[in-house]
Amino acid sequence: MTDFVPHNLGFQHISREDVIQKHTRELARNLLTSGFTTDPAILVLDGSYVYIQKSSNVTFARRSYSLYKHRPLLKPMMVVTTTGYIVSILGPYLSHSKNNDASILKHMIHCNTEELKTWLKEDDIFVVDRRFRDAGEILKDIGIRMEMPSFMPKGAKQLSTHDSNISRVVTKVRWVVEAANGRLKQWKYLEKTLPNTQIPFIGDYVRIVDALCNKYRPPLCNASDHDQSLAAKMLYLSKNVNSLLRRVDEEGLDRRSMLWVKVDADGVAPDFPRYDETDIRELTLGVYQLRMA
Repeated sequence: MTDFVPHNLGFQHISREDVIQKHTRELARNLLTSGFTTDPAILVLDGSYVYIQKSSNVTFARRSYSLYKHRPLLKPMMVVTTTGYIVSILGPYLSHSKNNDASILKHMIHCNTEELKTWLKEDDIFVVDRRFRDAGEILKDIGIRMEMPSFMPKGAKQLSTHDSNISRVVTKVRWVVEAANGRLKQWKYLEKTLPNTQIPFIGDYVRIVDALCNKYRPPLCNASDHDQSLAAKMLYLSKNVNSLLRRVDEEGLDRRSMLWVKVDADGVAPDFPRYDETDIRELTLGVYQLRMA
């Protein structure tokens, strides 16, 4: 914690310019800064979880119990770049209902943790999930853009085409913090429920592990020759009209009763398109859906 971690983790160990030039994926830059004249730092934030035993101290037991996970835990807040490089990990924080991700981010800004406000510049971008929604105003006050998946309007059954496309763009960038959290849990000790005697040392443990990952593990995603073309295609498709939705609405296909029959690939649907792997990658604009299939 004295000689190794400070040189490999924390906002003071790396400059904002190094993050922009060496640890920002071209895909993320093109998707999120299209039309901007500045070159901002793009950071992805998310809370991780370290499970602990139930405490005999009633006050601490209540404040460490997560209603989301239905068990006691502590929450380190992870800040990574779009290549998966871990800039810093803050906390751990308690996990009761008043200490959600948005509250933790507000605390980081108010307390200027690790001189965060000095490191950041106006028009920098935080990519987050919906649990950070209440922190939007405080980020706006210091000039930080918050990119977040869209919310479904009250009474709506699904997102609009525009909101769905915005959410896909954000998710295409934000997945890297989930992978970084997964890399943290590859260390068996942090994956298990820790005894309460170890609670004072959890912050040190996660920082040591993340510093080791920064120093010796490869980036979670490397720059690709296709990043620029992929970003251009996603932005182009996100502005297109949803012709399938228009046809469903105009012909009332969502209100018709249908008789479904089992399809036999050998004869029932001879005109059904046959795609090779390259075609599917072009269709899905990534590998996640392909791996799931």
